[in-house]
Amino acid sequence: YALIHAKSLCGRNYIIGKMIAGVGFVYAVIIPLTFIINMIAMRVGKSYGFRVDFWDIWKRVIILDFPSILLTGCLMMFIALLFRSIMPAIPALLLYLYSNMGTYDSSSGYIYKVKPFALFVRFPMLFSELTMPRGALWNVCFACVLSAVLLAASVVLWERRRGG
Repeated sequence: YALIHAKSLCGRNYIIGKMIAGVGFVYAVIIPLTFIINMIAMRVGKSYGFRVDFWDIWKRVIILDFPSILLTGCLMMFIALLFRSIMPAIPALLLYLYSNMGTYDSSSGYIYKVKPFALFVRFPMLFSELTMPRGALWNVCFACVLSAVLLAASVVLWERRRGG
């Protein structure tokens, strides 16, 4: 940790480079897997007579998952810089992730409502009946804004620690 601070890197380059490397790897795995699943879903959907479109799955992945993954990376980065270790980030992120679970009602079964500031949005219905849950787009906007704030705070924290 101390050796990295001795290098002649500005905080912004280090933080953004680290974020691109971490989040870019996750995107590099998700994009081909989504493409494969999309092709399978289109083929099977057409064989059952469903109307399928190439962008059906991609729209949800791009709109809902990519900002959530970026926020996850920013949270991990900020907490790791704050505590100078990645270890506190793991339980904090697990608590944040699982705070968005649905509830089970004996009369109507599983109930899910998008909670404010949810990291990932779940879909409460069957796969063939997916509709965008209410509040999901607000959470996407929140994820983008919070990601920018956490990146800026990480840069400030990095520079402060480096200078002191």
